[in-house]
Amino acid sequence: TGITLAESDLQKLFTFRVFKASMYKNILVPLALAAVFLVLGQLDEIGISFLTTAACPTAALVPMMALQYDYDGQLPSGIFTMSTVLSMATLPLYIYGLSALASI
Repeated sequence: TGITLAESDLQKLFTFRVFKASMYKNILVPLALAAVFLVLGQLDEIGISFLTTAACPTAALVPMMALQYDYDGQLPSGIFTMSTVLSMATLPLYIYGLSALASI
Protein backbone atom coordinates (compact mmCIF):
# COMPACT_ATOMS: atom_id res chain seq x y z
CA THR A 1 0.00 0.00 0.00
CA GLY A 2 2.80 2.39 0.87
CA ILE A 3 4.62 1.72 -2.39
CA THR A 4 1.42 2.28 -4.37
CA LEU A 5 0.85 5.55 -2.55
CA ALA A 6 4.43 6.66 -3.10
CA GLU A 7 4.13 6.03 -6.83
CA SER A 8 0.76 7.78 -7.11
CA ASP A 9 -0.12 11.35 -7.88
CA LEU A 10 -1.72 12.38 -4.59
CA GLN A 11 -3.98 14.99 -6.19
CA LYS A 12 -5.49 12.32 -8.42
CA LEU A 13 -5.58 9.80 -5.59
CA PHE A 14 -7.59 11.75 -3.03
CA THR A 15 -10.73 12.49 -4.98
CA PHE A 16 -14.33 12.90 -3.92
CA ARG A 17 -14.90 9.25 -4.83
CA VAL A 18 -12.24 8.14 -2.33
CA PHE A 19 -13.63 10.48 0.33
CA LYS A 20 -17.19 9.24 -0.27
CA ALA A 21 -16.15 5.58 -0.01
CA SER A 22 -14.28 6.32 3.21
CA MET A 23 -17.26 8.15 4.67
CA TYR A 24 -19.51 5.19 3.89
CA LYS A 25 -17.03 2.80 5.49
CA ASN A 26 -16.21 4.90 8.56
CA ILE A 27 -19.53 6.61 9.32
CA LEU A 28 -22.65 5.41 7.50
CA VAL A 29 -22.22 1.63 7.72
CA PRO A 30 -21.26 1.61 11.43
CA LEU A 31 -24.14 3.95 12.32
CA ALA A 32 -26.63 1.82 10.39
CA LEU A 33 -25.38 -1.34 12.13
CA ALA A 34 -25.53 0.39 15.51
CA ALA A 35 -29.16 1.35 14.84
CA VAL A 36 -29.99 -2.26 13.97
CA PHE A 37 -28.28 -3.52 17.13
CA LEU A 38 -30.07 -0.89 19.20
CA VAL A 39 -33.48 -1.87 17.80
CA LEU A 40 -32.74 -5.56 18.40
CA GLY A 41 -31.62 -4.84 21.97
CA GLN A 42 -28.15 -6.29 21.42
CA LEU A 43 -26.14 -3.21 22.36
CA ASP A 44 -24.16 -4.79 25.19
CA GLU A 45 -20.40 -5.35 25.59
CA ILE A 46 -20.34 -8.06 22.93
CA GLY A 47 -22.42 -5.96 20.55
CA ILE A 48 -20.17 -2.94 21.05
CA SER A 49 -17.04 -4.99 20.39
CA PHE A 50 -18.63 -6.41 17.23
CA LEU A 51 -19.73 -2.97 16.05
CA THR A 52 -16.30 -1.50 16.74
CA THR A 53 -14.81 -3.75 14.08
CA ALA A 54 -17.30 -2.32 11.58
CA ALA A 55 -15.97 1.19 12.30
CA CYS A 56 -12.31 0.23 11.83
CA PRO A 57 -10.44 1.30 8.68
CA THR A 58 -10.45 -0.64 5.45
CA ALA A 59 -8.11 -3.63 5.34
CA ALA A 60 -4.69 -3.22 3.72
CA LEU A 61 -5.28 -6.52 1.96
CA VAL A 62 -7.59 -4.92 -0.63
CA PRO A 63 -4.88 -2.86 -2.42
CA MET A 64 -2.52 -5.84 -2.36
CA MET A 65 -5.13 -8.11 -3.94
CA ALA A 66 -5.88 -5.49 -6.59
CA LEU A 67 -2.22 -5.40 -7.55
CA GLN A 68 -1.92 -9.19 -7.46
CA TYR A 69 -4.76 -9.56 -9.96
CA ASP A 70 -3.42 -6.79 -12.24
CA TYR A 71 -5.94 -4.10 -11.31
CA ASP A 72 -5.09 -0.50 -10.52
CA GLY A 73 -4.11 -0.32 -6.87
CA GLN A 74 -4.37 3.46 -6.56
CA LEU A 75 -8.08 3.64 -5.72
CA PRO A 76 -8.01 0.96 -2.99
CA SER A 77 -4.79 2.46 -1.61
CA GLY A 78 -6.43 5.86 -1.43
CA ILE A 79 -9.50 4.46 0.30
CA PHE A 80 -7.29 2.55 2.75
CA THR A 81 -5.27 5.66 3.57
CA MET A 82 -8.25 7.99 3.80
CA SER A 83 -10.26 5.60 5.98
CA THR A 84 -7.26 5.15 8.28
CA VAL A 85 -6.85 8.91 8.68
CA LEU A 86 -10.59 9.41 9.20
CA SER A 87 -10.73 6.62 11.76
CA MET A 88 -8.45 8.61 14.07
CA ALA A 89 -11.39 10.96 14.60
CA THR A 90 -14.41 8.76 13.96
CA LEU A 91 -13.47 5.64 15.93
CA PRO A 92 -13.15 7.30 19.38
CA LEU A 93 -16.37 9.25 18.81
CA TYR A 94 -18.15 6.12 17.66
CA ILE A 95 -17.05 4.10 20.70
CA TYR A 96 -17.99 6.95 23.04
CA GLY A 97 -21.44 7.18 21.43
CA LEU A 98 -22.00 3.42 21.62
CA SER A 99 -20.96 3.35 25.26
CA ALA A 100 -23.35 6.18 26.04
CA LEU A 101 -26.20 4.43 24.20
CA ALA A 102 -25.49 1.13 25.97
CA SER A 103 -25.74 2.75 29.38
CA ILE A 104 -29.26 4.10 28.70
